[in-house]
Parts: sequence; structure tokens; C-alpha cells
Amino acid sequence: MFQCQRVESMSYPLANGRGELRLHHYARWNGALAGPEHNYRELSVELVADRRSDVHAVLLRKGYARSQDFAKPAHGELEVRSDPTQQRFWIVDNDARRILGTLDRPSGAVTGAEDATPTWATPDAGTTLKGIPVPSARSGGT
Repeated sequence: MFQCQRVESMSYPLANGRGELRLHHYARWNGALAGPEHNYRELSVELVADRRSDVHAVLLRKGYARSQDFAKPAHGELEVRSDPTQQRFWIVDNDARRILGTLDRPSGAVTGAEDATPTWATPDAGTTLKGIPVPSARSGGT
């Protein structure tokens, strides 16, 4: 049976230097098994402050009926935005011009792609954060 998984991450350092927001793209596919539980892509967000993970949540999970369909992307080009105080963050799919997820630090509230988006999160509001690629972890071929 052939299985493969891949994780790609981007780090978005916070302005105060005491943390970062991380986006993780996780992909898993199985050449022998069909169905979305075996072949999927997942987008998650993690807030790391003072060297500990405060929040980790799945924003989007897209399953595929067959591993051959896996080449279809789950989302377009992503952009991470924040308010001026970096207390609220949102992830924008620039191709679809929609919000895939939000994170409100004071309340700890997180929304995903299928949830109602808070009014403060729009594709053009706030400031774009600069991301830094994190070395990827890959495994496969069992």
C-alpha cells in the first residue's frame, strides 16, 4: 500500500517579537484506498506566543473521493492579515476573495471556512503580514 503525507508551514512573526502565527498545509493521500478520509488536504492555524502554542485549529479540510483527484487545490493563493494591534488575524483566499479563517486573540475565538465570518475580517481590511517558509516535513512510501 502506498501512502504519502506532506506538511508545509509558513511563519508570520508578530510585531512585538514575542510570538508568531503559523499556517500549516497538510496533505495526505493513499494510492490504495479511495475516499475523503484517506485522501485530503487540510489548512490549520497556530498561534505561538512566549514559546508555547496558545491556539491550534483546523480551518479547512477538503477530502477527495480518489487519490487521482488530489491534484485539485483546496484553495487559492493565501494572505494573512491582521488589525493594527495584532489581536485579530484572518486568512484570505485571494483567488476566491473569501475568508478561510479568523483568530481573535482576546476571546480565543477561531472560525473556519464554513463558519460565519466576523464583520472585522474582510479581504481588504487590516495589514498584510509577511510570511517566512518553515522547513517542510515529508514522509511517504509505506
